Amino acid sequence: MKNISLNEFEIQKTIEYPFSKMSSVFTTNTFFKFTGADEIKCHFKEGQPFQLTFQNRGEVNGTIITFSSSKIVLEWNVKGFNRQDENQTFVEINLTGDSNNCILKLKHSQIPTSESANLKKTAWTELLENLISHLRIE
Repeated sequence: MKNISLNEFEIQKTIEYPFSKMSSVFTTNTFFKFTGADEIKCHFKEGQPFQLTFQNRGEVNGTIITFSSSKIVLEWNVKGFNRQDENQTFVEINLTGDSNNCILKLKHSQIPTSESANLKKTAWTELLENLISHLRIE
């Protein structure tokens, strides 16, 4: 049996936004809007499915495994984007902070190739930077 090496990465950002308000960024789908998806189907509740459709490009779907004010875990499946389909990768978001700041740690794991991991890291970094800019304006 071939030994398959799986890839992961972690990104940490400090956001000037109250920790107590951060869960609303997810429950209002603000977070997913920064993916660039043309259509978002999601209700942030444990056990619920989500689907992000990128017209004429691909789809991301999965299940919300954990959702609390301090931790979110998503099963993350990708189809299309002129790449091999990926199933059962996982996105874990941990949130801590106080009334002034929120520290967000995002870990994406079980990624089948290092090339895909690098692409995902770039995309997540851009998404988080755009989210931070949006929350500063709010």
